[in-house]
Amino acid sequence: MTLTQLEFFVLAAEDQSSTLAAKQLHITQSSVSHALKPLKKHGMPPADPRAESG
Repeated sequence: MTLTQLEFFVLAAEDQSSTLAAKQLHITQSSVSHALKPLKKHGMPPADPRAESG
């Protein structure tokens, strides 16, 4: 996990929204999602629970 991924994860978790985290970071939502994707593979819980796909 990189420091950037941790920052994205914390913001997304606090806001429970990767979209709001992206707005705070002044980047696109897809950039946040892309950065968080490897974390999911390593067993991290979703930062944005609403983004979970069944």
